[in-house]
Amino acid sequence: MLSGCTTPDSTATPTSAVSTNADGLTYGSAMGASGRDTEPDLIQVETEDGTVGYVRKDDLYAGEPANPTEAVAQQEERDRAALDAAYAVVADELGVTPDAAAVDLAAGTAALQALREARATGALTAHASTLLDDLVALGAPTVARDPGADDADVAVRVIDAADASGVRLVPVYESDGRTVIGEFPVGG
Repeated sequence: MLSGCTTPDSTATPTSAVSTNADGLTYGSAMGASGRDTEPDLIQVETEDGTVGYVRKDDLYAGEPANPTEAVAQQEERDRAALDAAYAVVADELGVTPDAAAVDLAAGTAALQALREARATGALTAHASTLLDDLVALGAPTVARDPGADDADVAVRVIDAADASGVRLVPVYESDGRTVIGEFPVGG
C-alpha cells in the first residue's frame, strides 16, 4: 500500500517530512503532496510482508495513459488479460477449454464481476456452479459440465487469477534509491 492510503489494513505510519538522499533524490511520504509534481522521487510504501521502503515515482506511474483513448485501450487490454487468466484456470481445473478470444469482452467482464460480487457478499459457495457455468458458456457454449463439490474453490482460483493478471511488481528500495529490499504490487 502507498503510505498515506486510507486502507483498512494500513499499518505504516507515514511521516510528512521529505528528505534528500546522497544522490539528490527526494524520499518520503506522498501524503502531503498537492499533486504528482510535488511528490518525492522515492515514495514511501509498505509491502505485503510489512516492509517499509520506497518506490520510484517513475516506476509507480509507468505506463499510465496519456489520454482517454489510451485509457480505454489499456482497460480493454487488462479486461482481456483477466479473462484469459480466468479461462486458463477453467481449463486446468475443469478440463474445459473455452475460446477466450471469441468471448465478448463486456460479457466476459460481467461474468467475472458476478463471481467477484458473489465472493464479496458471501454468496460464492451457493452460486459458484451457476456462475462458473455462465463463464464457461461464453467461451464454450456447447460444452455441458457437471457441477462439482469444489466449484467454490475453483471460482476463487478463477477470481484470483483474473485479479492478478493486471498486477505488475515494482522494486522497493531503501532510501538510497539503489538497494532493493522488496517488491510492491501496482495495478489489478
